[in-house]
Amino acid sequence: MTTAYEQRMSSEYAQDWANRNFERIRSEASRLTLQSFDSDTAFNLGCTLRRLAFSDSLNRWPIAISITHVNGDQPLFFVNSSPGVPPDYMQVMDSIRNTVKRWGKSTVYLSIQNPGWQERESDIWKEKYNFTPGGWPVKVRGVEGVVAVIVVYGVLEDPEECHKLIIQALENELQKQRSARA
Repeated sequence: MTTAYEQRMSSEYAQDWANRNFERIRSEASRLTLQSFDSDTAFNLGCTLRRLAFSDSLNRWPIAISITHVNGDQPLFFVNSSPGVPPDYMQVMDSIRNTVKRWGKSTVYLSIQNPGWQERESDIWKEKYNFTPGGWPVKVRGVEGVVAVIVVYGVLEDPEECHKLIIQALENELQKQRSARA
């Protein structure tokens, strides 16, 4: 199943978009490392993501939000933004989560690094992994590797909106953590 985003990213548009946004996306990964993370943090992030989804023009789209601990795939937060979220969202979200866990990078970053991946890979590989934006590795200062994965997925006109929601929520959480330590 090729998403609209994958089709768009395999075009000439993709190269131009990647050139304009790569440095910003790479800097997000280094600057959005949390100072701590636990189930309360996951809950706060999830609630912030849901609030942001409703406060934006995105509230017309059904969006699913998931935060999962990487150790055993323990769910820490899950919510559908509204009724009407199709059951196949879970399959796509699982493949996005697998991608983030395997490479330890956001799916938007990986989609830029691997343009046209969906044409090169086998169907079995495509069922397990998905570079559609909306997957993010939660990292914590002083902890090696990824501790959790955030996935925001929905049928949007611009799937990068899912990535932007995650960035906004992480910036909000980092600000809270810094204020609490000051």
